[in-house]
Amino acid sequence: MLFPLLINHGAPPDETHPAYNHAASCAGFCSACGREHTLAAGLAHAECTALMNLLHAHDTVDMLSAEPDPLLSLDYLRGEARGQMFGVLVCRTPQGAYGTLRAFSGQYNGIWSVPGWVPPIPDVQEFDALVRQDDPPIRELSRRIADLDAAPHPACACTDGHGTEASGNSAHETRKQLTDQRKALSQQAMRRVFSLYRLRNFRGQCAVLHDILPTGKGAPTGTGDCCAPKLLHYAALHGFTPLGLAEFYWGRKNRSGTRQHGSFYTACTEKCGLILGFMLCGLASPAGPKSVTQGTNDADTP
Repeated sequence: MLFPLLINHGAPPDETHPAYNHAASCAGFCSACGREHTLAAGLAHAECTALMNLLHAHDTVDMLSAEPDPLLSLDYLRGEARGQMFGVLVCRTPQGAYGTLRAFSGQYNGIWSVPGWVPPIPDVQEFDALVRQDDPPIRELSRRIADLDAAPHPACACTDGHGTEASGNSAHETRKQLTDQRKALSQQAMRRVFSLYRLRNFRGQCAVLHDILPTGKGAPTGTGDCCAPKLLHYAALHGFTPLGLAEFYWGRKNRSGTRQHGSFYTACTEKCGLILGFMLCGLASPAGPKSVTQGTNDADTP
């Protein structure tokens, strides 16, 4: 999974390199130690540019296969699904070698794992099993709500003059009960899914996602699936030391226009900002100026 550097930087790609970019590419507050942790871009922008060239040349994310899977073609990013975030982490191995890890956010065209890219944090089989178990009752409630919304509210043939109003109130109460049930099931399903996200940091610690969230703070859907968490988790799991991280958007711009093809963006605050403090804890920060203007989200679509 660790690839050699695509560019010969002429010197180790760490903070001693004259071209090292000290601007933070991701950051988060760690409640355990009471500090904000950051990771600089380092030389990851150059490695991302080299990866962009590979994507352009191969026109697929399935670059290691002799016969690439058609589902992994970059046509997916040019269609209605629109583009996606990609990331590169420059790191050092315990043996002192240098290399890069690559990630795409979430799933690619419904596929979690692609050779050459870091895997998702949760076990895919466990994740899919939970979804298969929890989705049907939620979908059934959604269907019943939609049917209720589509149905005309019949007037009651009562003589007290309040029949129609009573019928409307009954439909409203039924709908509220269904939506409350759906909300409760959805929250329960989300907690079960997030229990599969066991995050690693650079102190050698492991914690379930919902245990590291700020008090009283819920996590949006997709938290833990962005590039930065996937890259940092894999690095911590395998004893690699991060030296720089950068993310870019590839494909058709998102619906709000906040993500443009080929542009670099920092890790999002909405999801990544909740967990990166814990994930970066234990990683020594190089000296130098730091600033981060974080994005709001990886994309408008999954």
